[in-house]
Amino acid sequence: MRDETWDGDGRLRLLYESSSVFAQRREMDELLPLVAERGREAFDADGVSILLLDPDTDELYFPWVAEEDPRAARRLLELRMPADQGIAGDVLRHGKPTRIDDVRQDERFFGGADEKTQTTTRAMLAAPLIHQGGRIGVLEVIRRSPDTPFCDRDLELVVPMAASVAIAIENARLYAELRESQEKLQDRVGVLQQEVSRQRRSHQILGNAPAMEQFFRLLESAGASPISVLIQGETGTGKELTARAVHEGSARADGPFVPVNCAALPETLLESELFGHRKGAFTGADADRRGLFEAADEGTIFLDEIGEMPAVMQAKLLRVLQEGEVVPVGDTKPRKVDVRVISATHRDLGEEVAAKRFREDSSTASPPFHWRCRRCASVAKTLPCSSMLSSSMPRRTMARKSPASQRTPCRHSKHTTGQETCGSCRMKWSAQS
Repeated sequence: MRDETWDGDGRLRLLYESSSVFAQRREMDELLPLVAERGREAFDADGVSILLLDPDTDELYFPWVAEEDPRAARRLLELRMPADQGIAGDVLRHGKPTRIDDVRQDERFFGGADEKTQTTTRAMLAAPLIHQGGRIGVLEVIRRSPDTPFCDRDLELVVPMAASVAIAIENARLYAELRESQEKLQDRVGVLQQEVSRQRRSHQILGNAPAMEQFFRLLESAGASPISVLIQGETGTGKELTARAVHEGSARADGPFVPVNCAALPETLLESELFGHRKGAFTGADADRRGLFEAADEGTIFLDEIGEMPAVMQAKLLRVLQEGEVVPVGDTKPRKVDVRVISATHRDLGEEVAAKRFREDSSTASPPFHWRCRRCASVAKTLPCSSMLSSSMPRRTMARKSPASQRTPCRHSKHTTGQETCGSCRMKWSAQS
């Protein structure tokens, strides 16, 4: 027990110092543990909890817990309760603090947290977290012994503490939003720089044969539709070029186009690259990092060689396709993303599903907007030089024919032209003077 001096000036001094310290914390992961520590000290409490309001679902949740048992901590982090139920919901709804000597005798008590942690809560102080007229959550201070209830003085002091905590939480949120915006801009700048570099090296699809006309019509249909696209074809047949054409012909053309080679990354790194990670999620994760799905927000992500993706990652990809959300490594709260997914593979996914090497639900999640890319030699009789490439955006472009006297064939006798690249042998050759 503490003396009367502590109950007067001592606690006021601690709360004043705490409010200054709270205001200096910009990271939520640093702020919330500090609030719990200072709250336990100021109120001689067994625990301090912060519940925040999720406005999208109208639910209260724990953004951070101090449980030593990792299983109990995980269960608490996953716990969500309707914002209109429980003592916390009542305090949030009415915007007034409350003191309860024994929550077990209170009909409003929601015992979900005690069930998850295998503990018993007795006395409680609860105060709303209010910032600029808006209620963002609830601060709870608890004691587990039935013999040490809180007093009215405790209730008076928890109100200014809740006010300083609310301001600090909002500051941390604003800082996180600004940092996320900065990271998003940096990611987009990086993507655009890569895009400019690729466009300088890339080519435009040209052709005038019936098969190419069918291909252009399919590109237009795929571009006009918001659904996912699967491209199948051998390596070197222009799958990424086709994906880029679909993106540039869509309503997302002004957004980023982010290509990812799924076969080039090991499973552990692939998850972090695609979905991002939280600080401390694994060795070397010294800062939060946004994934490529978030970098591609409002644009398109191209997953090349999706047939090489491990089964565990296929299940996580399915969540993105169905729910439009990702969960970074080391985090529990999903993040919404607005991304169109275009995938490609050189494998026959039907055979892979039959052999149980690819999930059937993942293959059916990509609607049947399929295009099978073929090498130039395979369609040479009906599509001479259909794989000829040039620069900029795909469009119907007629290959300009050179006079017969100026045509120089490559080793594929069906291919003759003036200044072209054979899609079969990849030989460049130009017209004779």
